[in-house]
Amino acid sequence: MYSFAMSARLITQCITIFIPTFETSTKLHQAYKWTKKPALNVLNELKHMHRDLIFYQWYTTVGNGVVTCSVLMVWGSTALRAQASANTARVAKHFAAEILVHFLHCQGWLPAKLLPQLEQTATEFTYDPRICEILQRYDVKEVTKLYQIQQKRGRPLPEFHAYQCEKPRSRSEMFMVNAVCEGYSVLGYGESKRVAKERAAAEMNKVIQSFMFAF
Repeated sequence: MYSFAMSARLITQCITIFIPTFETSTKLHQAYKWTKKPALNVLNELKHMHRDLIFYQWYTTVGNGVVTCSVLMVWGSTALRAQASANTARVAKHFAAEILVHFLHCQGWLPAKLLPQLEQTATEFTYDPRICEILQRYDVKEVTKLYQIQQKRGRPLPEFHAYQCEKPRSRSEMFMVNAVCEGYSVLGYGESKRVAKERAAAEMNKVIQSFMFAF
């Protein structure tokens, strides 16, 4: 088994993968959320397939309420490093793994069996006058509309994931909420989680509306 002391003498190339913004990490996370193999599983299987060549280790730091996870992978004579930050160690670790796996995928270094494969979970929104009626109401909050739409369709309810932005450009971007519905993913920003959630729901309703009134 490799140790970092042994690997350090053999490294001829070091690659630090570009650290994306928190928003980019979130979008990448939502893309990989719908794949058959989570990024962490891909890394574990890759290590198992090349157990004499690949070794990786995790590092976690905490500061100012933000958790940062780094993964250092040694693949033969090449060292790769990916890093991501989030509100919890679990989310940060998933983000970092997805950044590394995405890089390996783009470089063509993943074997065919480990390439990202999307689950067929998304169902398109077909025209439904009941849905149109809900969308056109002005006396109902956007979040409520979205829940009502999915209940009318007999489909899974939307998911909302709230995050506190690391370096907001303004008070109106203090929080970010990611809304996921039928495989579609949108973002909403606001000075509070409630406002950000409402704006994310509004964006998702626009997606649904584009299907309803496309005829």
